[in-house]
Amino acid sequence: MTDRVNELASEQSWILKPSLHQPRKEDVEWTNHRKLPLPYAIDVVIDGETYACRYCGHGQSKVAYTFIHGTETRVLKLTETYDHEPYVCEQLSRLVRAAQPAIKICPTVYQIGRCQEQDQRGNRTREWFAWTAEYAIALNKYMQRPNVECEACLKIALYKQVIAGQHGLLLSDNNLFNFGVVDDTVVIIDMGSRALEPQAMAKSRMTKYAMKEWWKKLKWQCKDPQEYAECRTIWQEAYHLDDVAQKLCNTRLCHGSNSAEQPAPGITETPAVWMLLEGPSDSDDVWANNAAAEWLFVMFLGGEEGEEQPPHIRLETTIKVTRQRRSMYTRKPDEILPPETLKRLLDEWKADYKAWMNQSSQDAWRRLPSKKDRHEYERTRFRTFLFKMCGCYQLVMFWLRVPASRDSLSMFQKACAHESIAALQEEAAGQKGGNRQDREAKNAALLKRAVEGYRSTRALAMGKPAC
Repeated sequence: MTDRVNELASEQSWILKPSLHQPRKEDVEWTNHRKLPLPYAIDVVIDGETYACRYCGHGQSKVAYTFIHGTETRVLKLTETYDHEPYVCEQLSRLVRAAQPAIKICPTVYQIGRCQEQDQRGNRTREWFAWTAEYAIALNKYMQRPNVECEACLKIALYKQVIAGQHGLLLSDNNLFNFGVVDDTVVIIDMGSRALEPQAMAKSRMTKYAMKEWWKKLKWQCKDPQEYAECRTIWQEAYHLDDVAQKLCNTRLCHGSNSAEQPAPGITETPAVWMLLEGPSDSDDVWANNAAAEWLFVMFLGGEEGEEQPPHIRLETTIKVTRQRRSMYTRKPDEILPPETLKRLLDEWKADYKAWMNQSSQDAWRRLPSKKDRHEYERTRFRTFLFKMCGCYQLVMFWLRVPASRDSLSMFQKACAHESIAALQEEAAGQKGGNRQDREAKNAALLKRAVEGYRSTRALAMGKPAC
């Protein structure tokens, strides 16, 4: 295959500069917490035309920006080293189009080039490998919109993985954000790190290296296990990839939305959850087995019926809200909040009822006859609000005292390995036995045990005695 990049003369190389006007950090929706190697906003010159590009995501090696070309939105992808993704995308598209002309497997790649990064004075700083492609909204975002048939989206996503496997591509990461929606269908928007192989994949190989992890990811990202139940049944009952593809087609694959224009929810990306779940950076399995996260899902996040948001969005919300509330009372992000400060935080948060109580509850609260009744109503509703965040009131309390992280979650799980586990299960199921004082005493003991364990572990890691 001819490398179009090598055909470009140096004067035809693209130019990248930081934009003069940068968005505020808090206005940028991060896809993960890895360090971003470029500004949020950049100006790129391609074939003599300047395009204003805005950050839309980044991973271990790539940074992606959106820009307007004529009347359409396109995406610019940049990597510090050569990446075979655009070539794999083109080759896979040709193979699929030749065999099944109606199937769109991935977005169209428009251009590939070398991009010279410059500072504001025009001094060259480094070179990037770059390509532009058709823009597709990430599937994890798309499925959070109202009126989207998530089951249909997942069937098409599975079908596209099967088609890719039939043509020799095994995705290294089949998370939902590596699929997208364009032209009313689901496509693969990140080819991953693997190259096309000359022969079709065996179903057993896809099961071992792709599908086992896909089911784990879907349980976090779907509101209801029924959304992917049929996909899993089809996969388990089929003998080979052709059989899977045929069974999926027999379900009459269709577009997964009833509405073209839909508002997006407040939180669509989950970088904090990503950090909590991801494995080592050199592992293909970025959502590696995490005993504490699995425990949290089984105990609290996975069994809630009627929840409007999937587990990963609820957990992301919990982490963001506790971090934001902690930041008002701490000088350093890793500071452990003293008990008296926690009490003040909770009192002031509860008093700010418009921040957590919905309008119907506010109306009911105002109609109560006495101050005592209103106080009790406010207390119980606030506690319910904290519990409903992630299904575990005690974890919210813990993450208000210490920063939310993979390590602190593991410590909380260890602290729950005592007699408090029964009380946690009862509360998760809505069975609050015993009197209020006993429950509060057990909660306080659990929180103290978890905080002391976290303090000791942190001090040991720093080589200091625990205070």
